[in-house]
Amino acid sequence: MEGMNTRSELYRDIAARLADVEEIRYIDLWNRNVEFLEQERPWPTPAVFIEFGEIGWKVAKTAGGVCFRGTGTILVHIVTEWDDADGAACGCGRLGMDRLGLSDIVQERIEGMSGEGYDGVSLSRTLTNHDHEDIVENIDIYGVRYAKLVPRSRE
Repeated sequence: MEGMNTRSELYRDIAARLADVEEIRYIDLWNRNVEFLEQERPWPTPAVFIEFGEIGWKVAKTAGGVCFRGTGTILVHIVTEWDDADGAACGCGRLGMDRLGLSDIVQERIEGMSGEGYDGVSLSRTLTNHDHEDIVENIDIYGVRYAKLVPRSRE
């Protein structure tokens, strides 16, 4: 709990858990990546972007210092190509729907994760953004509990 930035730890742990998923070609921190797409994307798809939502903190004093405990969310943006010809090509839209299944793979990898400064990672909601012409963005929202200790100063 001490000495580690809890969000950095969580980001690194998620990236490590997803690094060997064959379908994922890019992992990064969220920076409104799909809002400013031009003709060419600077990253390949499927891509996963990690966004940290708001964290509500509570403070408790301990013999060793101050303990911060928080609950918050992480949003996992899964961005895939969408070719509307997929549905016409097979007559059922199966190829496009297969791409949505990447969300299940990601969930299997990160559900229940815990580390030194966090635990309780659990899927709570899923959103699908259909506002882009050639991509689909699925946003899986996970609850997470954080804890960090700020040691008492030694004088």
